[in-house]
This record gives sequence, C-alpha cells and structure tokens, in this order.
Amino acid sequence: LQQLQPQQQQQQQPQPQLQQLQPQLQPQPQQPLPKQQQ
Repeated sequence: LQQLQPQQQQQQQPQPQLQQLQPQLQPQPQQPLPKQQQ
C-alpha cells in the first residue's frame, strides 16, 4: 500500500499542469466559433 501512496502524489502533479494548459486552449476554440457565425 505504501507503494500506491507515492503514485497518487504523482497524479496530483499532472493535474495542475493541465489546468495551465486549459486557459491556453480556451482562446483557440474562440477562433473557430466566429467562423461558424460567418
């Protein structure tokens, strides 16, 4: 079980990294939206 504990910590690390990427991806989807309106 002790071995599983460190694995959970590693999973928590990639989560914050993804959050940083999300804001960068947000402006991208906004671009295709105006194209649809046209």
